[in-house]
Amino acid sequence: MSLSSRQYSIPEPVSAADIVSVSIDLNRYGDTGDMAQVRLSTRDSSAVSGIDYGATSTNVRFESGTVKFQSTRVLQLTANARRG
Repeated sequence: MSLSSRQYSIPEPVSAADIVSVSIDLNRYGDTGDMAQVRLSTRDSSAVSGIDYGATSTNVRFESGTVKFQSTRVLQLTANARRG
């Protein structure tokens, strides 16, 4: 398994009404003959969960023959919400 990118960046929202999201692709390699399941979670770095973005943790299930999982969305809070 691998993410399509090691790092994701999204623009900061301009107004309080703006919510920005990012799509994350997870790719499966090797034997795809059986079902496989992995956990996909966010982790703080330059952005902080609950302040800069909404944390996500989900199980991703690949059915037999499936090689790509798409569109887990990590929502970023508005600029005004961060300034509180």
